Amino acid sequence: MLMRRARALLLMVATAVLAFAQVGFAAEKQAQTQAAPTIDRAAPVPQPAAPIAAQEPAAAPAAASAKPKTPEETVRAELSGTKWLIELTPISGGGKVKPAKDSVTFDATKIGSEHMVKQGYSESNYTLTIGEDGTAVWETMQTKESEGVAFWRGEFHGDVMRGVLSKHPLKGDPEDFSFSGREENGKTIGASEPAPAAAVRPASSALAPATSPSQPPKKKKRGH
Repeated sequence: MLMRRARALLLMVATAVLAFAQVGFAAEKQAQTQAAPTIDRAAPVPQPAAPIAAQEPAAAPAAASAKPKTPEETVRAELSGTKWLIELTPISGGGKVKPAKDSVTFDATKIGSEHMVKQGYSESNYTLTIGEDGTAVWETMQTKESEGVAFWRGEFHGDVMRGVLSKHPLKGDPEDFSFSGREENGKTIGASEPAPAAAVRPASSALAPATSPSQPPKKKKRGH
């Protein structure tokens, strides 16, 4: 009988301790829940800042337009690669000497004469000027060692080239020739219409000072 009462008492104590423990655990859990921060699910989640886009360099200014060619450059480009078939006629021959055939070739800077090359004169650079009337004029000097020099001067009038060749040997008198001819393929340089032929002045006398013809003295009138 005594044993049964003791067991019943222990069971009641154990049940009370268990109940007390459950109440304490529940209270502790509630306190933790209240202390924890609440998270608002509806609040927007902050996004990381977008990277700063690299600034594109300013567009380069448009390239300057190509510099226009000068009239001399234009004519040189037209002359380059041309071949002119000409006849050389002695100026002082009195028409008794037959003209000599020659071919004159041009590139952008040099001129060559088949007739002169055979005589030992090398190709040479030439100058080019454009007159006020648009006429293209070229000049050059060719040399031959121990022989002398030769001066050329030519003009273009449409499809015709004419001018003067003056040879100055180290020994002997100068020789002057007039020449005229056309480009072998009919190419035109400068004016479309050839200018009328002008009196040809020998290149050897180009530097001679101009003199006016002498005039007879005027007779004095006698008074009446």
